[in-house]
Amino acid sequence: MKTTKPVVTIALAVITAVPIALAASRILNASTDKNGSQHNQSTAVGGPAKVTCTMAAGKDATCFVVGPGVAQQVPQNQNVGTSGAGTVTLSCNGSAPLRCQARVDGPVTGSITKEDKKPDIGSQD
Repeated sequence: MKTTKPVVTIALAVITAVPIALAASRILNASTDKNGSQHNQSTAVGGPAKVTCTMAAGKDATCFVVGPGVAQQVPQNQNVGTSGAGTVTLSCNGSAPLRCQARVDGPVTGSITKEDKKPDIGSQD
């Protein structure tokens, strides 16, 4: 009589590994207020990811994506790829006030973090 124990063990190992192999998406939102202060968001990725600018609102608005192997403006409905693991950060480019949103598709491994930057008004001597 043949036993099915090894088949069951293999099937459980494959089922257990599936969630690890699946890619995830994360939505990042950023803005620049009327005073020029930037309110960026970022997330960690575990490997190459695709970042799509899903919304850019404001005068001459574009998403600005910084991540592994990329630091560039991305117009609305366009995308850019990162080269590997690291942090992907979204900010907005254009004439303030601005709002922008991007979707990160790939092995997202981190939660969303926020960063606020005040405009550089030059040094006072």
